[in-house]
Amino acid sequence: MLKSTAVLLSFTLLFVTPSLAIDVSIIVTLGEDRGQALGSLFEARGRDGDVIAGAGFDDAHSTYLRDNNRQVVFFLKSPSPRPTITNLGKPFGPENNGTRLQVADDMLLAFHRAGNAVAFQSLNKGNMWAPIEDQWTQTANAFGGIQSVANKLLVFEGSRIRYDGNVIYDSQLGSGRYYYANGSLFLYHFKPDRLYVTEWEPGETVTLDEAHVFDIVGNVFTYGTYDDEVLVTTNVGEFYSYKEGALTRHRLTDGKSWQGYSMLRYYDKVLIGHYPSGSLYQYDANGLQPFEPAIPFPDSVSSNAREAQTLAIYGGYLYVGVWPWGEVWRFDHEENAWSLVSRVFDQPEMTKDDQEPFARAMANKPAPYNYWGQRVTSLTNFEDSLFVSTMNKQGQPHLPVHDFMDVETVDQYGAIHKIYVPGQITAAFEWKEQTTFRFVADEDSISIYQDGKSLGTARTDPAFDSERVLNIELGTGIYGPLRAEAVRQ
Repeated sequence: MLKSTAVLLSFTLLFVTPSLAIDVSIIVTLGEDRGQALGSLFEARGRDGDVIAGAGFDDAHSTYLRDNNRQVVFFLKSPSPRPTITNLGKPFGPENNGTRLQVADDMLLAFHRAGNAVAFQSLNKGNMWAPIEDQWTQTANAFGGIQSVANKLLVFEGSRIRYDGNVIYDSQLGSGRYYYANGSLFLYHFKPDRLYVTEWEPGETVTLDEAHVFDIVGNVFTYGTYDDEVLVTTNVGEFYSYKEGALTRHRLTDGKSWQGYSMLRYYDKVLIGHYPSGSLYQYDANGLQPFEPAIPFPDSVSSNAREAQTLAIYGGYLYVGVWPWGEVWRFDHEENAWSLVSRVFDQPEMTKDDQEPFARAMANKPAPYNYWGQRVTSLTNFEDSLFVSTMNKQGQPHLPVHDFMDVETVDQYGAIHKIYVPGQITAAFEWKEQTTFRFVADEDSISIYQDGKSLGTARTDPAFDSERVLNIELGTGIYGPLRAEAVRQ
């Protein structure tokens, strides 16, 4: 256990006026930022024990990228969410059929790689995309994501890592996939497949001289954390956990396709988005096993070769993006049930005749038959909404030989969608050794403050019933347990 992750919480629950449903102040002693997952601050429950509200820290990992681990979230859980879904267009134009999303400080970023160049766009207040130029966007030959560490950006490239604009690692081993958690930097390099784990303090130059070195089977797809363990999946179905210098293998490849595309802490377990079931696995104290109930599949499509590529928590619900038909599913923990939120594509019609969209039409074309499969590449919380990015199999262009597609269909690939349900606010926060968060909700608005400064305000769901709030459970919730001691004042 990292001593530097110790967090002392002082909770003050106030019911100042009858209209104030929740007013919670929390004094947090964060210590050093060591890349640790922080978990849940509280959940509010009603008389029947159902979750009404909660707060915690966003943290997920989807196909090579850690998603926005330094955001604080406050939500009111709608009993019957009715999302509004808005298409925000293709940030990179008609020929760029793939996008990903991340949050950098207070910006929502879309990025796309074309050849050796990585382009970035940011979303402005008018829901319009505009190019961004900054020091950290000048990547060498790839972009492997960003993490906020001690209020500065740790930027992962192909063979380099930069922190606060300075190169701290320049590999002689070629491109890699990187992750920082629990005070350790994880560096995976190809050919041979090898994982290096080294202790790192923000600002230090990275050296592998004293790294723990592990030969692994396959290349790394996702990382995640389960308390003081760091989890690793590979593209051939190997599953590992790292703790205190030792790497434990929990799943040995059996030569069959088994891939983990995403990881997310969810209550007492870590969820893993899986291919080819299109559902989830879970890892907890009992090891690795399928998550129940499984994600359903529409009657109109094949149950084969499905992939749960992306995971997120929004509004107190779990969301999952599923290949190959671009579906977004929602899971209610209390109801123990899945529901289909939307398919973020409307062409072609879903069918069992094609395992993937346009597979028959691609059968005699000079490209993979699943070239036009429909990915949900990111599910990203930002301000009051959940943003969805899309891609064909590899973000490749539409070619003249693909004469079976019209412009409107191609325009679906590489587009960004905004899912909005009233009742959540997400905000970047400033890491301080000690700081105070305040969470306020009434029948009109929901807000987060840090040391008296507003981090953001959003609308309350009209279905929110302030009379139902009964008690606050500290240090527990949908984002996993708080890795700290909690004291109620």
